[in-house]
Amino acid sequence: MGLQDSSGIGNNVIGRGRGPAGPGMRAELGSGGRGYDAGAKFGQPPPGYVAGRGRGLGDTRREALEAQASAARAAHRQQEQEEEGGGDHRPLDEEEGGLFADAVYEEDDVEADQIYAAVDDRMDSRRAKQRTERLESELKKYRAQNPTITQQFSDLKRELSSVSASEWDSIPDVGDYSVKKQKLEKCTPAPDSL
Repeated sequence: MGLQDSSGIGNNVIGRGRGPAGPGMRAELGSGGRGYDAGAKFGQPPPGYVAGRGRGLGDTRREALEAQASAARAAHRQQEQEEEGGGDHRPLDEEEGGLFADAVYEEDDVEADQIYAAVDDRMDSRRAKQRTERLESELKKYRAQNPTITQQFSDLKRELSSVSASEWDSIPDVGDYSVKKQKLEKCTPAPDSL
């Protein structure tokens, strides 16, 4: 039995599965019979998916016009439904009036509100005192750890009062180097003709 006259056993085909399309090679590129299936890796695309939309591909202008038209139709339908029903179509807000929206506001309610307001004011003032005390203590602690520049140089300022007039005159004037650009010194070699 030679290779030419054997047709293979079952579904096996001689030469398939070996060579360039063999295992361990990229079969989807070769002629090994196993094609690359993108659906197996990524699944089916979502409904309404257009490949390349948003990257300059696909007919996005037509789709935008269709979306505008469908929105206009939906608004028109809703307007017709409101006209047919009549009456007040505002959504009912359960929290608008509260639990006692239909209750009568009596004198004892006024007194209770005044008592609650007084308690709230008292608690606020108490908290305000504690808050200001805490902030002041934190500020003192911060200033002790991080003195200001004035505090850092206060002892040196006191010492300046003992400087004599001759010492003041011997202090050199500081030039204004902030704006002017210093010229660099140029060294040019002398020519041979000298």
